[in-house]
Amino acid sequence: MKSYLAFWGLVLGLFLGASTCFGQSATYQASFQKSPLIEVIKVLEKDYDLLFSYEEEQIRSTTISLEYGTNELDQFLDKIFQQTSLDFERVNDRFVVLVPREQGVENAILRSFCGLVRDSLTLAPLPYANAYLLKNAVGATTQQDGRFCFNGPNDITDTLVVSYVGYREFRLSVNDFLALSMAEIQLSYFDFGEDFVVVTDYLSDGVHLDDAGFATALNPRRMRTLPGKVEPDILEALQNLPGISSPDGALANLHIRGSTPDQNLILWEDIPIYHSAHYFGTISAFNPYAIDEVKVYRGGFGAEYGGRIAGVVDMRVQPFKAKENRIGLGTNLLTSFLDGQLKMPGNGGVLRVSLRRSMTEILSSPYYRQLSFRNHQSLLAGNFSANDLPDGISVTEDFNFVDTQLKYAVDLSKRDQITFSYLWARNNYNNIVSDDRRGQDNYNDLYVENQGWSTSWQRRWTPFWSTQLTALGTHHDYNYQFTVDKRNPSLGDDFGRRDNDIQEHHLKLSTNYQLPSKANMLVGYQITNYDLGYEIVEKEQEVNLANQTGGSASLLHTLFATYQTNAQQKTGVHLGFRVNRYANTGSLYWEPRLQLWHQFNPSLRWQVAAGKYYQFVSQLNEFKGANIGISSPIWVLADERAPVINAVHWQTGLLYEKEAWLIDAQLYAKESKGLSALAIGFLPRPSQGFDLGTSSVRGFDLLVKKRWAGFSTWLSYSLSNVTYKFPTFFDPVFAAPFDQLHRLFWAGTYRRGRWEYSLSWQINSGVPYSLLEDFEIITPQGGQEVIRPIYEAFNAQRLSAQHQLNAAIVYTLNVKTPDKWVGMVGLSFLNIYNQTNTYEREYFINNRPNMPLGILFEDSIQIGFTPSFVVRVEWK
Repeated sequence: MKSYLAFWGLVLGLFLGASTCFGQSATYQASFQKSPLIEVIKVLEKDYDLLFSYEEEQIRSTTISLEYGTNELDQFLDKIFQQTSLDFERVNDRFVVLVPREQGVENAILRSFCGLVRDSLTLAPLPYANAYLLKNAVGATTQQDGRFCFNGPNDITDTLVVSYVGYREFRLSVNDFLALSMAEIQLSYFDFGEDFVVVTDYLSDGVHLDDAGFATALNPRRMRTLPGKVEPDILEALQNLPGISSPDGALANLHIRGSTPDQNLILWEDIPIYHSAHYFGTISAFNPYAIDEVKVYRGGFGAEYGGRIAGVVDMRVQPFKAKENRIGLGTNLLTSFLDGQLKMPGNGGVLRVSLRRSMTEILSSPYYRQLSFRNHQSLLAGNFSANDLPDGISVTEDFNFVDTQLKYAVDLSKRDQITFSYLWARNNYNNIVSDDRRGQDNYNDLYVENQGWSTSWQRRWTPFWSTQLTALGTHHDYNYQFTVDKRNPSLGDDFGRRDNDIQEHHLKLSTNYQLPSKANMLVGYQITNYDLGYEIVEKEQEVNLANQTGGSASLLHTLFATYQTNAQQKTGVHLGFRVNRYANTGSLYWEPRLQLWHQFNPSLRWQVAAGKYYQFVSQLNEFKGANIGISSPIWVLADERAPVINAVHWQTGLLYEKEAWLIDAQLYAKESKGLSALAIGFLPRPSQGFDLGTSSVRGFDLLVKKRWAGFSTWLSYSLSNVTYKFPTFFDPVFAAPFDQLHRLFWAGTYRRGRWEYSLSWQINSGVPYSLLEDFEIITPQGGQEVIRPIYEAFNAQRLSAQHQLNAAIVYTLNVKTPDKWVGMVGLSFLNIYNQTNTYEREYFINNRPNMPLGILFEDSIQIGFTPSFVVRVEWK
């Protein structure tokens, strides 16, 4: 009781203190008497950290007389420039463009302004740069290939301006621009000061470092082609980063620095995602064209994130004001997709929508056939595939999926914004394997549904202080059952069932304040309600292996706070903590967090991060020694049987960037406790119960990248060791099932004109497996004979190394009038030389009728040579 009161006292005290601090926030003040506008602009830039873009001739003779104060920046600027012939446009929170007030542009003689914008160092095209006429205030943004084209007044006294965040602004008179034989514009990096490094191009366009270098940000719509993938698939792109891999090739099974996939926090618009990929985790559940930014932490994330102990994948749809409606359509012969943006009438806000549907009922593409082969392996007893079945075995399959995401955002006022987001995904799968040799039929039925919603209200009280209230919910429903129908009635049928139902609801209030020193403070409170049920049944084991059928509910109260110095400081720190009170245990869980960096020189930066993390919902670690149908992870809620997982990890590294070279080297370590495991087939389970264990991770990540004109290449290497310890196992210390000691990845991309090419090659160490060396037959008194397998050791053997070559080619459509529509056609090739990459080996005892007992094994392999195709068109 005392700890409970202390917890709520701490919550109340911090919020009262934060409110007092925020109540003293500064306002925008103007006190000018016939002051030249140029001097006024200099004062604004100095006092309020603004940066103005303007034509000097237009402000030379203008003076300002004003006594005024307000908390709203737009009102402040509007009051000042009412006394001028200029209008202002805020590009973001810092950059302001001054343009002449429009006067009859529609009656002027128009002409076309077209050009190509490139990086001055690498000559790579810069998509989404701004190109506009300064005087007449018309323009456009560049397309994916860096080209722009718009119609504007034929006014030779005007100036063409090209700008791009992170680069120096380019200006040229219209007369000089029209005289160019080839309108190519090269932008150079903006000078942020000698003590600050800006990594705007980490892997390729659309991939850069964020959060003072501790996070990697991906912009799917700006991402260039990645090898083996012509679409900017988010889960696939993450595997290009060192320290992130999927040993079995499934997109959903992302292992970040020695952790399991369930230990990653995957968010879409703040909604926790329990179903990130369809068809047993092999098809991404997110349309990349409907996502604007993805922030990824491979470790060392701040206190604003919680509930997981490994990494963070935070996906966002930006609620920007739409200047135009757009709609995109496309297909990759596996799915068809539609996404769009609709500006509602008046100030009705903006609606973003995405809808995808599988085409598997009407078309069996090469990619789908390869995925089907991969996923059938766990259902077929023997080392053969559905494409090469022996006599007496037949397979029928029915699979489809649909997913949709939408977001609506509206500004109620200049200070208030309301957003609503919703996602829904559904999988249906039915499979029948008829085996005349064994005299049995296997039936598999799977249904998965995942839906979530979030709504938030954000208010900006002053330019330095804002609050946000968010409510959200997510529901994951998983139902799988298998039946082995033995045609001989005397043998009896086998069956199994796995059910998992998760409901999670959050209510979160946070307040953000920027100090005069440009440091930032964030304080928040969150209440989470978990309601979870699961059941695992297998007749062959003659026990109900585990269940929580009545459902288990628990409340989690969380208080979090962070303090971060200006990210552009030479030496900076990001401090944070989370404190949780979990109702199931009645205990407090403290999570301190630290990020620290120091800039040695303009090219070299040192970073370190450390923290403690707790996880209250996790998946069971299953160690299979017998084939029991489709492998399907089960989520459980921490209680007296499955403890709260906790982890302590740290990382440190150096970041170097100079002359288009980038080197990022990091060391990391992690200790996790409270892992829950279910060993099936290894040990008899006379009653329910989990084995409890720990994990230890040590690793090193290296990325080396170089860019030349039109060409970019990078090499990443990961060295890691993941060790499990389960004292109740007969072999208590062993390598984790997904442990890959070495992973080497090389990629290169080249762009010329409308064409873009990419190539990659990778090689990974083989994963561990357990060798079945013998078995014995046990006959309990008055019971039926039971075959007991005898294993040499847990994961003492390793499979052969995995390696493959991937490529992709993309062609851009309609570069002449991109303001009307754009498109692309792409072709990709996975595993070009058709390498057999084994990712799992399972031993079993052959008990076919009228055959002697024997030990056999089954290998599961990744997909072989697979071509894929995509076409997409977007209208504006």
